[in-house]
Amino acid sequence: MAAARAWRAGELLWMYSARARAGHFGLLLGLKPPHDGGDVRLRRCATHETEVSVRWPAWLCRDDGALCLGGALAMADEITTFAGLCLFDRRARPGLTIGLSGTLAGGPLQAVNAGDEITFVTRPIKIGASLGFVGFDVLHGDRLIASGRHTKYLSPPGLGFRLAALANAPLCRPLAHALAERALASRA
Repeated sequence: MAAARAWRAGELLWMYSARARAGHFGLLLGLKPPHDGGDVRLRRCATHETEVSVRWPAWLCRDDGALCLGGALAMADEITTFAGLCLFDRRARPGLTIGLSGTLAGGPLQAVNAGDEITFVTRPIKIGASLGFVGFDVLHGDRLIASGRHTKYLSPPGLGFRLAALANAPLCRPLAHALAERALASRA
C-alpha cells in the first residue's frame, strides 16, 4: 500500500513536470505514464528497489544497433527521479541533478532496436537531508547493458519547492494531491 501511494506521488510530480512551462524533459524524451497515453510502466516498487520499463524510441537507435548511452542516461535522469528518488525520499522531493554517470556493460554489446522493452532498475544508495544518491541498471530482457549513478540536490530554494514539500507532508498529502490532480485535469 505504501509503495502504491509513493508511486502515485511520483506520477503526480511527473504529470506536473510534463505540463509545466519548464522541466518537461521527460515529455520530450517520450516518457509518459499510461494515463497520459505513454508506455512507461512501473513493474515493481519495493522499499529499496523500483523497476520501470519503457519502449526504446526509434530516434535513439544507433546504426550499429548498440545502446546509445547518452539516450539511456537522459531517460535514466527522469526515471530515477520520479520512480526512484521521489519514492525513496520520505518527502518525495524531485530535486536538481548534480551528477549523472553511466557505463556500458562489458562483453559483446546486445542490439537494441526500436520498440524493444528496456528496464531501468533503481536502488537508493543514500538519501540525506539535502543530497540523494541512487544507482541504476539498464536491462534488455534479463541482460545488463548499462549501469550508472545519479546524484540530486534535494533541497532546492524557492517558494515552489517549499510548497511542494508542504504538499507532500503526510498530513497534507491526500488533499494536496487531490487538488493538484483536479487542476492538472482541467489543463489537459
